[in-house]
Amino acid sequence: MDAQFLNRFNLSFNYARSVNTDQILEVPVSAVTGYVTQWQNAGRLSGNVWELTLGANIIRSNVINWDVNLLFDRITQTVDQLNREGYAIVSGGIFRIEEGEDFGTLYGRKWARTLEQVANQVPDGNTLEEYYTINNQGYVVRSETIGTSEEEPIQIKDEEGNFLEAKIGSVIPDFNLNFTSNLSWKNLDAYFLLSYQQGGQTYNHMRRYMMVNGVSATLDQFGRPQNEIKSQRYYNRLTTWNNEYFVEDATFLKLREISIGYNIRRDQLNNFIGLENVKISLIGRNLFSLTRYSGFDPEAGQSEGGLDSNVLKFDLSSYPNYATVSGSIQVTFQHHSL
Repeated sequence: MDAQFLNRFNLSFNYARSVNTDQILEVPVSAVTGYVTQWQNAGRLSGNVWELTLGANIIRSNVINWDVNLLFDRITQTVDQLNREGYAIVSGGIFRIEEGEDFGTLYGRKWARTLEQVANQVPDGNTLEEYYTINNQGYVVRSETIGTSEEEPIQIKDEEGNFLEAKIGSVIPDFNLNFTSNLSWKNLDAYFLLSYQQGGQTYNHMRRYMMVNGVSATLDQFGRPQNEIKSQRYYNRLTTWNNEYFVEDATFLKLREISIGYNIRRDQLNNFIGLENVKISLIGRNLFSLTRYSGFDPEAGQSEGGLDSNVLKFDLSSYPNYATVSGSIQVTFQHHSL
């Protein structure tokens, strides 16, 4: 749907649905076959895309023009059908292909944050409220260990006593917003692009790696009140493979691009060698980011097994989107018809 109104605004809405069957997936197989994986046509993936664009011509005159655009989009991808048991992918299985789940779902172990989550882990002869308590970081710990070197978070277990493997996040954001501005005044042009992502998670495996090797700032207890100091054992417990502690919010605001250009027009060039226009520009990309993500870049991802690193956000010493500043000269020549 496209609409124009008030001679200054335009509105565009797009919705698309895609269904891809017989996805080519590398799935685990029984080791008795002599192989551990096999490429199969194993699933159906459906996607939904919503896009809404609002453009406005704020100022329009012979001297100055200013146009802005706001683009909203939301994209989902769901594994509708798999025809087999779910299975883990990428670096120890932090991502999982599971029927009925989003493509990009994070699976792992969870830490108890309420007493009800550990009700099945109370030894006989003890009460829930006496045996466990919640510490100042919001984790359930054994009451008798709180404030000591024995204190450590408790993982949730199922009714059979096994550590619970459950959904701990998804890389799919709630929505994305992009805002662009084009301003021209006399011989000057100015442009910028702001990008905002709301929600979605990135698994910060680099943070885990640094904690395991004792070089993470998280381990520094200097200056903390005595009742907030945690032992090495406490943090070693948190570095258990594939757990929710390292799943971080990937919300961000970025200045994707900004450029300033100056046009030297034909009347200023005095018809020099038939030139129509010369434009000199200074361009900056990825100059500013605002995020609570503790790593370099919430968009960083590691490509593995042929999977797109832009989809599966697994941050293990991945290169961030680096900042660049460049210049350009664009020359336009006069056109003469034969």
